[in-house]
Amino acid sequence: MKNSPKEFWRYYKSKLKNKTGLGDIQKEDGSLTNDDHEKAEILNKYFTSVFTREDTDTILIMNERQESITFGDNKYS
Repeated sequence: MKNSPKEFWRYYKSKLKNKTGLGDIQKEDGSLTNDDHEKAEILNKYFTSVFTREDTDTILIMNERQESITFGDNKYS
């Protein structure tokens, strides 16, 4: 400790820091919740509303050797 007091105090301060999770989230009715399950449901509902499902019929498909690409009904070599 006498040889490296800076390292000791850096370690000591790192143990004092508060580590908190996600804060309260506002529900649809305007009230706040701190319940983890409710927070997960609220975030799930939000993210499913802002992301779209990808049309898998238009995804490029490459064969193993990558000599050709299939796009829809068309094959390109």
